[in-house]
Amino acid sequence: MRLRRPRRDAQPLSDLVIRETLCDQLDDLSLSIGDLQLPLVQYLCHAADANNGLTGCTLAERRIRAKYTDSASMAKLIYTPALCSLDGFVADEDGKFGWAKPDEEVHAFVNDIEREVGTHLYGRRLYEVLVAWETMDQQPGQPPFILDFAKIWQAADKIVYSRTLEKVSSASTRIEREFDPEMVRELKSSSDRDLLIGGPELAAEAIRAGLVDEYHLFLAPAVVGRGNRVLPDDVRLDLELLGERRFASGFVYLKYGKRA
Repeated sequence: MRLRRPRRDAQPLSDLVIRETLCDQLDDLSLSIGDLQLPLVQYLCHAADANNGLTGCTLAERRIRAKYTDSASMAKLIYTPALCSLDGFVADEDGKFGWAKPDEEVHAFVNDIEREVGTHLYGRRLYEVLVAWETMDQQPGQPPFILDFAKIWQAADKIVYSRTLEKVSSASTRIEREFDPEMVRELKSSSDRDLLIGGPELAAEAIRAGLVDEYHLFLAPAVVGRGNRVLPDDVRLDLELLGERRFASGFVYLKYGKRA
């Protein structure tokens, strides 16, 4: 059976239509990867790279990538960097979080974690705090670890979940109006790099949906009493400790994963 390729036209959206149609036809055929011609496989499975990463990949392409990808290589969704007080708050009752500001040692450690991540998922409030990194490298006198993080942040694909945000102020960024667990599962299946989710409210939705694979907590040497909790209070998790580290500033890093 031959795949029918739609006729190209001169309209800017023609390539998107062609990609959607090809993916749907391939899905209907349900061919094994060995039966496909290599150029078509490369086109489908690497279309994200040619279209500004996963933010430019159509839902049909993500579905096909997930179908023909080994489940053992599925990307992880990581809740990080969860900088919080010893009593488990990311911000105090006044909304302040300066007491959890990382020093160079902690920041460099966070850089190395996020360097391996391909896509960031944010809520609106956290995005509006972090978007300053889009131009941080343009400010004179920044130390190397700050410039390093700016480069990492700018290179990542970013998805912002907001019902009210009208436009984004960073490259490789798109807006989603609702948190769709199935879409995140498709992202995990089709991504060749891990995903990061930031912010306790958005993370809580992913935790409740069973999507978060690892929790990277950075405990600051502070107790604030009240505020915005790092973890939801209506979820029970069975976790195992995967890693830990102490820092000179008093921070402690704890890495937990879902118990097999």
